[in-house]
Amino acid sequence: MSDENHEDLEATRRTLRIERAATAVVLHGYRGDKAGVAHAADALFAEGADIADVVVPLAWALARLPRGLDEPTELLDRLAALHCIGDRPPQ
Repeated sequence: MSDENHEDLEATRRTLRIERAATAVVLHGYRGDKAGVAHAADALFAEGADIADVVVPLAWALARLPRGLDEPTELLDRLAALHCIGDRPPQ
């Protein structure tokens, strides 16, 4: 794999981790799960995410909050899908 392709792959993996964490912050915050919010915020901090990295996934997630806790939500589905995508290099 060329260095350029490797860098693109790493950037894509980082973007997925940031999107996952931003979505998790919103979902856990909505549900009142302080530990979940803290864990997701720690993931954003670990990625060194700045506001430019976070604003789009955060806005997307906020726009999809459900009306009630018992409603199925696109937000939860997206978070589950993001957790299914591998974001770490193979060992």
